[in-house]
Amino acid sequence: MVPVQQAVESAAPFATSILGKDRTTGLQLEEVEIGKHLDRDVWQITLSMLRPNPFVNKDTQTVNNAVGLMPSLSFARDYKTLIVDCETGEVRSMKIRELVHSE
Repeated sequence: MVPVQQAVESAAPFATSILGKDRTTGLQLEEVEIGKHLDRDVWQITLSMLRPNPFVNKDTQTVNNAVGLMPSLSFARDYKTLIVDCETGEVRSMKIRELVHSE
């Protein structure tokens, strides 16, 4: 069985290669769970990334990075769950992970 660390090491580069660097800025591991997918044992890896801010142009962001300013922590995040096969370590799917907000 592929260890969880290897499953995460497969999931993160997969997400970056599919979504691109602009959509995977601030990539973070959020959840890991073992489960079943199509009768296979899988790791369910949830990653989050900063949602691109349409109000900040690349020149402004470059200046902010150069002077050490961090992106606002209030920026929204997108969440993706990647299904990684436990036997092979291959990413089998990626889905949008919707968060449930309690009131």
